[in-house]
Formats: sequence, C-alpha cells, structure tokens
Amino acid sequence: MGDCGEFTVMATPEEGDDDLFGDQLATLTTSLGLPPPEFRGKQLPPTAPGDHRWIIEGNVRGRLVRTETQDIVFYKMSPNWEIGVEMAMQEALARTVQTYQQEMSQGSSFYAFGRRFEDGTANRTAGDRVGMDYRVIQMEDLECHIVNLEENLTAEMRKNENLRVTIEKLKQGNTELTMELCDMDDKLIARDTENAMMPKETPAVPHDQDMQNEEEDPEERIAFMPNGEELEIVSEEEDTPTGNTPPHQRRTISTRTYRALFNK
Repeated sequence: MGDCGEFTVMATPEEGDDDLFGDQLATLTTSLGLPPPEFRGKQLPPTAPGDHRWIIEGNVRGRLVRTETQDIVFYKMSPNWEIGVEMAMQEALARTVQTYQQEMSQGSSFYAFGRRFEDGTANRTAGDRVGMDYRVIQMEDLECHIVNLEENLTAEMRKNENLRVTIEKLKQGNTELTMELCDMDDKLIARDTENAMMPKETPAVPHDQDMQNEEEDPEERIAFMPNGEELEIVSEEEDTPTGNTPPHQRRTISTRTYRALFNK
C-alpha cells in the first residue's frame, strides 16, 4: 500500500489474551512451532478533515527450524487501530489454517476454522456440499461473510475519503467566489459614492423648445414698449395681415422685431 510513514503501534498476541482472536492465534502458532505473530499499525496522512484511516500490517512469521516456511504478510485498512488489529488477527488465523492445514489432524480444534488464500479471499468448498460437517460449512460461510464485510468497509472508507476531498475543494471554491463577490460589491459601492458626490448638471433646453415655452406662456407674450404701449408678441406669420384680418386691428409686434429692439 506504499510507504505512509513509520508504524506507531504494535501488538503480539499471547496465550490467555482477552483480545479477540488473540488467544486462539497464539495457541495455533505455538502448536505449529511458529514465532509469535506481529501486528503493526499507523495512521494514514489525512486527505481532509475527519479522515482517520489506519493501515494495519499482519505478519505471521515463518518457521526457522525443521521445515522452514515463509512469512505470511498482509495489510488491511481500518477506521482505527483497535478494530484494525482485531480484523488482522482474525485474518491471520484464517491464512495460517489454510497454509498449515496439511500439518493439522482432523481432530484439531483449528481444522474446521475458516480459511483464506494467499490473496485474502475465503476458501469455500465449491459445488455440492451435501454430507459435509455443518461446522465446516458454517465456518466457511462465516469466513466468506467476514471477507465481504471487510471489502465493503474498505470501499466505504475510500468513498468517504473522496467525498471529503470533494467537499474541501467545494469549500475552497465557495471561499474564493465569496471573496470575489465582496470585492465586486466594494467596487460598486465606491462607484455609487463617487457618482453621488459629483455636481448635478442641469440639462440644456433646446432652442426650439425654449421658443415654444415663450410662446405658450401668456405672460411672456406681452411686450412693453418704451412709450408705454403694450404689444402682443406674435410670429412673423401672425403679424402679416391676411384677407380675413384687417390691418392694425391687433396691437402686435413680431418676434424678430421684438428681439431686434433688445439687441440695439
């Protein structure tokens, strides 16, 4: 599983242990002339907050006298050390029984134990099991069940690890987006403040509109002449007599003439 740092805890089962599977494993290895098994554990570096996975190494050491045998070494993933070492001791029992079954008598208490192959899969008798001892059938099925549970536990831990990583990425993305939105908000506030402090300009009234306002205002249509005479200010068209309006019936002055008086 790769180097994840030094192992930090270790356990060696002994006969009479109260730990799960400890007494059975120690008794089995002693009867086979094997050195005491060793189990080591170390916590994996967390990939995200809440990640507390452990790697457990199991080592049923081989025999160094008589017929030499190879070490049985395997690794397991666990949510903590306590559960992990129990799982590893149970698997060590199953692997040891499988490896040394030919050296056990059928009357041995360990002969009917569940067994596992070198790759960790359970050894379950294939085909018709009619006539088999039900204790053996039960042990085989239980070992298969334990393997399935362990595989599901490992899959869940890996899935949770991926979810934690995804959550941390989303949190980081949300933090960056929030900071960006705050920066944009600050810029908008500064721009609004700057616009509010600028002097307001009165829009210029178009010349034609100004003339129209003068013509529509009744008070501004009266011109007071220097001689005291009051004349109505009218357009050139209105100041020109027509066939229907007798000349000099209206006291008027054209807009052009009125403006010319003030420009002198």
